[in-house]
Amino acid sequence: STIALKLPPAPMKTGEPFAVDILVCADQQPGSGGIKLDATMPAHKHGMNYKPEIQPVADNIYRGSGMFFHMPGEWQITVDLLSGDKTQRFMRKVPAR
Repeated sequence: STIALKLPPAPMKTGEPFAVDILVCADQQPGSGGIKLDATMPAHKHGMNYKPEIQPVADNIYRGSGMFFHMPGEWQITVDLLSGDKTQRFMRKVPAR
């Protein structure tokens, strides 16, 4: 796999901000486009009310802070690695209550 996500224990708690650590393989580092992090509720067709901030925290590790699930149910976290005109998308479903 190109990336790994470190999340709080599932199910996530609604109404509490949390952070996501993104470990990116050394040979898959994003280019000048960086990393985009988001989450949506596929069943309700909407996303979060907040935009997370992404900062590098160590070699190959980035932290997306300011994640916030405002409703219980199944969420899908999306990570895009951007490099020039190429985008690699990774998704992971997580429950919230």
